[in-house]
Amino acid sequence: MPLKNLRRDRQGQGGFTLVEIMVGMLIGLIGIIVIFQVFQLTESRKRTTTAGSDAQIAGSVAMFSLERDLRLGGFGFGAAASASGGSLMGCNVNVFDNANPATNFALRLAPVVITDGVAGAPDSITVLWGSSLTFSNFETFSATTDTSKLLKFRNGIDRGDLAVVGGPLTTAPQGCHLIQVTDNTNADQRTINHIAGNYTSKDGTTALITRYNNPGGPGMTFAGAGIVFDLGPYPRANKWSIRNGKLTLEDLLHYVDLNPADGQNDWIEVADGVLDLQAQYGYDANLDGQIADNEWTVATPPANADWSKVLAIRVAILARSGEYEKGYTATTPVWGCGMSVSCTNFLMTNLDGSAGATTPTDPTVDWRHYRYRVYETVVPFRNVIWGAAP
Repeated sequence: MPLKNLRRDRQGQGGFTLVEIMVGMLIGLIGIIVIFQVFQLTESRKRTTTAGSDAQIAGSVAMFSLERDLRLGGFGFGAAASASGGSLMGCNVNVFDNANPATNFALRLAPVVITDGVAGAPDSITVLWGSSLTFSNFETFSATTDTSKLLKFRNGIDRGDLAVVGGPLTTAPQGCHLIQVTDNTNADQRTINHIAGNYTSKDGTTALITRYNNPGGPGMTFAGAGIVFDLGPYPRANKWSIRNGKLTLEDLLHYVDLNPADGQNDWIEVADGVLDLQAQYGYDANLDGQIADNEWTVATPPANADWSKVLAIRVAILARSGEYEKGYTATTPVWGCGMSVSCTNFLMTNLDGSAGATTPTDPTVDWRHYRYRVYETVVPFRNVIWGAAP
């Protein structure tokens, strides 16, 4: 090829200049920045939605579990609100448990007992209910020893059942105590025994050891007649409380110390992300059969007979998401709003335990940068209401 034509062909093969390359790179970088910003915003929205859903799920599970337990409160002893003039409902039951390090402790014979948290701290709730499939009323006894009771009828009471004994019927009760039935085969068809030591299972095949009968006697005597409330083979005294941002459940009647073996009754975690639990009794002070807005209270009924006026419980659960949100500021969650009663603020604390009224240096521990869900419900004590009906 002639040299002249070669030079002309080279001049027609133009490439990208440095400026054009830099402009292209700039456009590409801008595109990448836009893509990452969209991705970051999408991920932020996704985390917020997921965290909000987690709080909603935790709160729903917590409220469902607690409400289900509350509805069982009073089963097996609801008639205590009317028996003996209602003086047995609310009595302190003396419990002996040879598997419990405390050995002797007391339980209130009430469907629900609220332990009010100090200065707005979370409350705890103890729910007591029986498990008998054949007996849901009470029976009277006319003669008693430290190891036996002569009942009017013993139908439905079986070996291994736990029962609350209280009385007498005609005067102020001398107290209540828990017994474990060990025999119901006496020929008179009325006597039940509650000895300490070994007893035979109800199917007659297994030797069992009593757990709840005190070898030294029940610790209280009864003059004249009394009442037996059969709670069945596996009653529960469930204590619901908040531990380290978790709703937990502890069975006070069945002490277990396995995991870990620390000298404390084991508890189970029901729901994570639950910060607060508040509760109030529905106390029918004017006996009109209804709970007005101003009749909700945390005060324990002043006398045993007043427990029959407690018709319901109102509970509120506060759940929090686990996602920190820089551009979000939460207001103080409230509960217990009524027609004539102003709302009650939850007591808020920062994630490091400092007072919620302060603004911590580290924004990630500021409670205001998280989302909250409040769950409330009212549960009537149907077992008590039915048991007190004429």
